[in-house]
Amino acid sequence: MKHATVLYWVSRALRTHDNQAFHQAQQIALNHNAQLIVLFNYYPKFPHANRRNMDFLLKGLAEMSDKCAKLNIPLFFRVGNIIDHLEILNQTFDIQHIITEVHVLRPILAVQALVSNWSYAHQVRFIKVNTATVVPVQDASPKLEFAARTFRPKILKKYKDYLNSDYALVSHPQQIALDDRFKTSDIEIFYASNPLKHLSISKLVPGEDAAIQQLNIFIRNRIGPCYQI
Repeated sequence: MKHATVLYWVSRALRTHDNQAFHQAQQIALNHNAQLIVLFNYYPKFPHANRRNMDFLLKGLAEMSDKCAKLNIPLFFRVGNIIDHLEILNQTFDIQHIITEVHVLRPILAVQALVSNWSYAHQVRFIKVNTATVVPVQDASPKLEFAARTFRPKILKKYKDYLNSDYALVSHPQQIALDDRFKTSDIEIFYASNPLKHLSISKLVPGEDAAIQQLNIFIRNRIGPCYQI
């Protein structure tokens, strides 16, 4: 018997810490006594994909998958048409909500439109959450802004209310297999069947942990000495 499921479709916010979309997905799942799964879908024809940026992305995704597994949440990696994969997943899971991130790139917006149409046809609620701002856009201003000089004061009045926002995830209470989750060993398998333009691998360390470390260094060494929040 299929169990009600919330699917977090991740594409840009490859992190478990301070992830508004992931947090909202889990809160919906907990409130509805539903399972929670994560899906990353790679599009073979995505513009500008190459060995350098995909190496950085996939290693970060594998780290996220490891963190998700510790929270009893599987992260699935799929290649190809996301609609086909949603149909397959929906045969195993009773998908009732799909949560994803607000995007601005046209290729992603086009795919989001397809997923939105699929969700409507299957009576699935489709929600987009902004994960790239401290103050949610809808709270920052009720109108379309054209100038930083008028928008900046509105942000400065509200941002402190969001600095201590708690988007912590918890171990999800579900009995679910983690065998099919994405792992570091899957990266070379992906490369074998998806040839990419080869560019030298970046020396930057991928992943959420490295990003938080660099952020702390920046705050301590660049911002700390000259600015107090």
